Amino acid sequence: MAEKILYYIGAGASANALPLARNVTKYDATGFPVGEKSGLIRELRQYLEDDKIVNIEEDESVRIIEKLKEESKNLAIAAEKFGDVDTYAKLLHLTDKSGKMLQGLKQTISRFFAIKQLFLNAHDDRYLSWLVNIMYRNTFPENVKVLSWNYDFQIELAHRYFGQGEDIKRSKSGFIYSPSLLNYYPNLDPTFRDFDTLSLIHLNGVAGFAKNDDQYLNSIFQPENVVTREAAISFLANSNLYELLHFAWENSGYHNQLMQYAKKMIVGTTIIVVVGYSFPFFNREVDKEIFKALLDGSQLRKIYYQDPVLDGQQLRAQFGFDKGIEIVHVKQTDSFHVPFEY
Repeated sequence: MAEKILYYIGAGASANALPLARNVTKYDATGFPVGEKSGLIRELRQYLEDDKIVNIEEDESVRIIEKLKEESKNLAIAAEKFGDVDTYAKLLHLTDKSGKMLQGLKQTISRFFAIKQLFLNAHDDRYLSWLVNIMYRNTFPENVKVLSWNYDFQIELAHRYFGQGEDIKRSKSGFIYSPSLLNYYPNLDPTFRDFDTLSLIHLNGVAGFAKNDDQYLNSIFQPENVVTREAAISFLANSNLYELLHFAWENSGYHNQLMQYAKKMIVGTTIIVVVGYSFPFFNREVDKEIFKALLDGSQLRKIYYQDPVLDGQQLRAQFGFDKGIEIVHVKQTDSFHVPFEY
């Protein structure tokens, strides 16, 4: 019987293209520091200065970019005293009873990840190499599942090399939905019920997805929304992009429902590959629930922990793993680890 492999990924899995929560020192294979990786706060201050974005001629688009630039810098300034955006978001959750400020923060973050991936071609090439390694045909392997803590669309964009991405076209009489070859959640299908075939779940939602006045989901990654740069900028400026971003500590209906799907998807997992994820305090309750389900299934036997420094042994105390579950430290980060058992 084939092993069932679960990839459990965090921001480090997209670090070659997108920022981590904080500025971090980069190390070579021997552990020698070789530079610094900019965190989200620093990037929010400067990413809209890029010539690929500001080199536009339409007056309305220029005005929108200037407004987004101001919002991004204001968020960076407000979050700086906390060291990361997540801590500042939690403060807003606790103190702003209207919820408007947290919505604004999510809107800014969603725009950031969308713009970085679309306009600045921020793609971590390790995703495509990983897909090439694990795929035998143009279909995603049934025995590989992914739980992602990332808002980004990196896996889905890489998977488009093997076939079209999802799209939806609406009319007064209804809609025509074209699914992606990779079955992920959340997605654009308003009638989606096929949870048994999911391969990828975004635990905190996806940046660039919007729920507007018609209550249907739309995405900046749909072809019709990126016909021109001006069209894409208009979509980002005029859409409610905060609807599909969630923090684990919000205790929202999103996570309550999502955990049912996640637990069903990971049933029978025998091997976990942790990539670029440090199990932060903010996510601990969700992590605990997921790993309890994995342990209760009694089939988990090995964890590959891919990190240049941490060896993963801290997971034994955090989740109560016994000696029967082997934890293997994978130091190299040039590519996503594919277990020899695959």
